[in-house]
Amino acid sequence: MMNKNIQKKLIALSILGIITLNNKNVYASDINNEVKVVKAIDKVNIRSLNNITSDIVGMLDEGDTLEYILKLSNGWYKVLYNDEIAYVNSDFVVEDKEIKDNTKYNKMVYFKEDKKVVTEIDEYEIIDKYEMAEVLYKNDEYSILKINDKIGYTTNDNLEKLPKNFVVVDISDQKVNYYDKNNIIFESDVVTGLPTESRETHLGYYKIFEKSYNRDLVAEDNSYRSYVDVMMKFNKGQGLHDAQYHKDYDENGKLVKSHGWRSISEFGGETYLHDGSHGCVNMPHDKAMELSEKVNVGTRVLVKK
Repeated sequence: MMNKNIQKKLIALSILGIITLNNKNVYASDINNEVKVVKAIDKVNIRSLNNITSDIVGMLDEGDTLEYILKLSNGWYKVLYNDEIAYVNSDFVVEDKEIKDNTKYNKMVYFKEDKKVVTEIDEYEIIDKYEMAEVLYKNDEYSILKINDKIGYTTNDNLEKLPKNFVVVDISDQKVNYYDKNNIIFESDVVTGLPTESRETHLGYYKIFEKSYNRDLVAEDNSYRSYVDVMMKFNKGQGLHDAQYHKDYDENGKLVKSHGWRSISEFGGETYLHDGSHGCVNMPHDKAMELSEKVNVGTRVLVKK
């Protein structure tokens, strides 16, 4: 059981965006960044402040490197030296071309089961299975997390790290997002399955196992057949595909075919509650085609509430 004083300290510091680790202040805003370094091109003094009259706290030989936090407008780099903030003059260093991932911290995780997360001192919330969170700090036992707009902590046993690239289908928001290195680089309104036992889009953590183009979608009982330009299957017959009504023309302007069954205004919002799909994730045509260029067989898909 975590000591009550440690609980209070973790929560207080995480709310402020600061976590103290081995006597070093780690700022939550910095944790998610990549670690960038400067390399000395000559001997250079490391100073306590960003001016040449401040105290010298160390020295770099040619070729030595330091992690930097920020390049200041006056030509100095704010750096980390012996776990303390310090400064070096940009006349004597260059930014190293190598940018290292900060693998000390996981980036995004999901909950493998419903889990209690402490969000305030002596208060907690039950976080749903498959909900996502951003890891701000972790040790061998606990993680401090950002979940939506709240910060809290929980044990690590129920958290699963997400990969660098993955798709999230959010049922409540009726959105599909594609993440690359902790950033959303693609998003789209969607229509998911009608929330009934036989037609709902199933929550879970999947892999895309098939990506195909120009095909018919056929119900197992042959109750419907629908043409789509792209289908990205991730759970049995469920997948992401275009469903927007549109017309295709040849190079001479002649109509080749009309297909799709939803107007662009139907995507997003509450359409799924009364006119949801049979379980697939319906997308606007152009968005579905764009996403198909980003994902591959094997890309992970997290479907959450």
